[in-house]
Amino acid sequence: MRHLSYLQVQWRSQHLKSMETLSNVLPHLHNLTTFNYSDQKFGPTLGFVSSLARSSPSLTTLELNTIFFSYDALASFTEFSGLHRLLVKQPEGVTLSTAPLAKRSVFLQCVANLVLACHETLDHVEVPGEFFPFEPFISGPTKLAVLKTLVLHGYPPLDAERFPMWKIFPSTPVLSKLEILFKLRVIGARPNRYALMPSEVLPGLGELSVFPSLLDSLYIANPMMKDHVFLHLPPFLKSLTLDFIPEWENMLSSKDALAYHRPERMRWFLKKMKNKAYDQPPDLESLCIKMGWCATPEILACISQIFPKLAYLELQGLRYVDRSEGPDSDMVRSAISDGIRIH
Repeated sequence: MRHLSYLQVQWRSQHLKSMETLSNVLPHLHNLTTFNYSDQKFGPTLGFVSSLARSSPSLTTLELNTIFFSYDALASFTEFSGLHRLLVKQPEGVTLSTAPLAKRSVFLQCVANLVLACHETLDHVEVPGEFFPFEPFISGPTKLAVLKTLVLHGYPPLDAERFPMWKIFPSTPVLSKLEILFKLRVIGARPNRYALMPSEVLPGLGELSVFPSLLDSLYIANPMMKDHVFLHLPPFLKSLTLDFIPEWENMLSSKDALAYHRPERMRWFLKKMKNKAYDQPPDLESLCIKMGWCATPEILACISQIFPKLAYLELQGLRYVDRSEGPDSDMVRSAISDGIRIH
């Protein structure tokens, strides 16, 4: 058996019995490479976590669809080694910001112990932003030496001001694909966007080229237009996706969210990227913008001027194409000749 999944049970007694049974079976599964734990009611027991870590030397992929980690299991997560892929998911709508401080600390430390235990072998990590252990990779010598894909989803880290995203890049030397898929964190009545490079914590003069040299794909959901990361995009970036409407069903009821990226602001955003970038804008080959408004010839002209080597342009979620700024022929001329896709 190479793949094994544990699905949710109804009662705690069933869960404990299942965990005990699995703990006894795991030492006999010598070829197990992938384990998926999907139980949003009960967390894995100490005995099970320890058995999985010690008895499965062939295990390379671990998927955890739960946030219920216990204090007792803290040390057991340090026993893992050799993982290549780690995927952690939260139940929909759950955020650590509402959890008691003690539980929040346990959840964070369990995932941190797992990542740190396998930092030399992990090449693919997908975890909620709230769970990712930024501090040891920013303040210490530890590196994710072979990490190629990093996907952060859910809500952004609670201590984003202390540990901005860009500071982790020196610890990910071979990262080639980065996806920041954060939800909007609503504080009061206003949605707050996450900045990878906030204006309060900018790189120094000697740190302008902070991105990993192999990064060629960047995806950002709910991007902040004032994020300085757009002035520091690496010249080697080939694919960029900006998703302003990841939760379209909620956008129509939020005037602030939908007005944030209206066409005039989109033009300002693009012109700023072109005129104020510290380095030459990247030679993008593919650009996708999910914008939820209208496309105008001026927006398309800005895109073609900033990214002259663009081969593929996709604009999603458009209400209509605004041709009031010029005739159709201008619209066509300002678009990328053979790769534009509008829907």
